[in-house]
Amino acid sequence: MGLRYEYNIFLPDDALPALLVALSPLLESKDEYLESATPNAGPRRTHIVIDGAVFTLPCTAGFGRGRRVVVSQNDAGDQELELVAYFEADDVILEYQRSNGQPKDYLGIGYVYATIHRTPTISRMTFTAATSGMSVLFRSSPSIRQTFATLGERCRANLVVLDLEADGFETIEEPARRATVPVERWTDDGAYSVVDTPTLFASLVEALRRDDDQRDTRQP
Repeated sequence: MGLRYEYNIFLPDDALPALLVALSPLLESKDEYLESATPNAGPRRTHIVIDGAVFTLPCTAGFGRGRRVVVSQNDAGDQELELVAYFEADDVILEYQRSNGQPKDYLGIGYVYATIHRTPTISRMTFTAATSGMSVLFRSSPSIRQTFATLGERCRANLVVLDLEADGFETIEEPARRATVPVERWTDDGAYSVVDTPTLFASLVEALRRDDDQRDTRQP
């Protein structure tokens, strides 16, 4: 298996609409081929329903266009969204792009696989890199890191971290902090495991608190 790094935004459940509204402009196509390659398929739109309210994102769901996705508070994250996200170019993105095409001011990174996990106490939206190369880009690009930091600010996020798998979870602020928590990533039959959102959040908060305490004791 290759790398599967992902950004996790933990937020109050009632802040999910604000996250979707902030996310939408990031997904607006700046490459005509995305729409023109399949002109008869309709626009790349998915209608996400949260407690009866509909939020339309420029993306696909299950690689289908125009689908309606109802997200309930069961923490399942069972409907994957396929995103093409446009980040402001930095040196890391431009280097990544040079191996894939012509440099531009903005680069569409995709597919990024997104899932929404809702619970009554705290919810989470994940953004998973599709390849090992994209995973390294997620970790290395200041522009991508800042984009997710801004998304977190706009939706009153409790915590935004980058999941580095075996290397733990890394916070996005500078200086970054690292938290290692036990996560069962795979089921017995080899399927990717859905991690319980409230438990993961509580474990991360506790791990970061311990790290803060250790730093304080090392201060002169």
